[in-house]
Amino acid sequence: MVALRKLITIIWFMWVTLGSEQNKIEKLLKNNFNEKLVQATDGAVVKFMIPWCGYCKSTMIPWCGYCKSMKAPFEHAASAVSSMGRNVMFGEVDCAAERELCDTNGITAFPTMVIYRVGGGNDKTKLVGYRNGDTFLTEVKRELGFE
Repeated sequence: MVALRKLITIIWFMWVTLGSEQNKIEKLLKNNFNEKLVQATDGAVVKFMIPWCGYCKSTMIPWCGYCKSMKAPFEHAASAVSSMGRNVMFGEVDCAAERELCDTNGITAFPTMVIYRVGGGNDKTKLVGYRNGDTFLTEVKRELGFE
């Protein structure tokens, strides 16, 4: 019985952490960042974060209720925009590993979400700090011209 409980717990944890929602979030690096922006014909939304940042770190803990509420806005927006049939790339940059990429994009606080309009480049909007799911989705849609 204990073994079955452990197995169910492991399967649940894997489902939560590896679920389809997270597959919509690209891991961005210096060598693929610009290419991914260009491929996103309807724009891009990128979360710049660092693993040891309290707010950023808590977005990686799927079983914590409060943490889940912080994680939800980014993934909720990715899912909602995808369901609209839009080619918007949602990505994440680990600024501890990709410091130069974060410096190039002028990132000075974490987490920072940047909405790149079509074509990327300098046509962008920075959102620093936490937003709830509906507010963040509304901002993304407005900034990308979907409303």
